Amino acid sequence: MKTQTGPLNLLKSDQRKGDNAVVEPLLSGIVLGLIPVTLAGLFVAAYLQYKRGNQLNL
Repeated sequence: MKTQTGPLNLLKSDQRKGDNAVVEPLLSGIVLGLIPVTLAGLFVAAYLQYKRGNQLNL
């Protein structure tokens, strides 16, 4: 039977089991940490604009 040599199979063969145990929680922590920080930043920016009020006098 012929084995497939697509890009996904190359990635799987190059990964070591020890590296995957470190990288996956690290990436999960980065992604899960960025979500609340991004939301907090958006709410702070919105609040500061709301607090500043209308300065265009339209």
